[in-house]
Amino acid sequence: MTAAEAMQKKSALREKALNEALQRTAALDEKYPDIAEIDKELSLVSSRIVSAMRSENCEEEINRIKERNLYLQSVRKEKLLSYGIPEDYDTPVFSCPVCGDTGYDGKTFCSCVIKMCAVDAYLSSGLGKALLDQTFENFSLKYYGGKSRDDMSDVLDTCIDFAQNFGTGANLLLTGGTGLGKTHLSSAIAQKVIDKGYTVVYESAQTVFDSYESVRFGRGNDNTDKYITCDLLIIDDLGTEFSTQYTAAVLYQLVNQRLVNGKSLILSTNLGGKELLKRYGDRIYSRLLGSFDTCVFSGNDVRLIKLGE
Repeated sequence: MTAAEAMQKKSALREKALNEALQRTAALDEKYPDIAEIDKELSLVSSRIVSAMRSENCEEEINRIKERNLYLQSVRKEKLLSYGIPEDYDTPVFSCPVCGDTGYDGKTFCSCVIKMCAVDAYLSSGLGKALLDQTFENFSLKYYGGKSRDDMSDVLDTCIDFAQNFGTGANLLLTGGTGLGKTHLSSAIAQKVIDKGYTVVYESAQTVFDSYESVRFGRGNDNTDKYITCDLLIIDDLGTEFSTQYTAAVLYQLVNQRLVNGKSLILSTNLGGKELLKRYGDRIYSRLLGSFDTCVFSGNDVRLIKLGE
């Protein structure tokens, strides 16, 4: 979703909120004639100010109109309360209270527009939509016992800290066996980062490498730029892809470009250090050791434990 498309959606939301508010006002005016009289006079304020600007006593006239306007608003509020109706009953309810669904915060695009684009990018990722229900709040340490629970408590803290302080260019390497929570915590991080207005792309390693292969052989459109430009790239299941010299070269290029640009990267893998070194070589392994914080996931397969509950 482009910013222009997000702005169109915000405009539609604003129009909807304004129309709904007008309908509530019309319902009030129909039921309460005294409210209707006040609303009728309030609706004339703008035209009266325009007329006053042409008079000799312009400033005095405008101040008088403003005072009358404030008085009418106060009377209207008291009447609504006397009828047991909230004073903001027919005030427009916007999805974003900051910009009133205009899409601007006074200087630039509102954070709601930036977040809308970020959420769309995440949901467009191969894994994003399937992982929306995996959050920090529902990640439970009860499935880990003994030392594993202590280790996983540290891992959880590291992931939460990464999400809370995102924007420093930090990177994570999540390593450990299957079913230990790597994908869950990756998704939890992604959602917190998106809440801050950053863009996240979340893909499996095979999908990333397939995208580059398609471009290499002219089989599809080049959509690989997103892997370089997004604020956070999460590559899941690194090591499960069909391994070639080309995939190793692509991984090195991705890691290197993102490090140079200060863009964060999370790599999730079942492989240990020696296996990563053997599969991808010295150059990549050196980058992982020097530029990534490593989280080692331990314990028993949580998915199997849950199935037995």
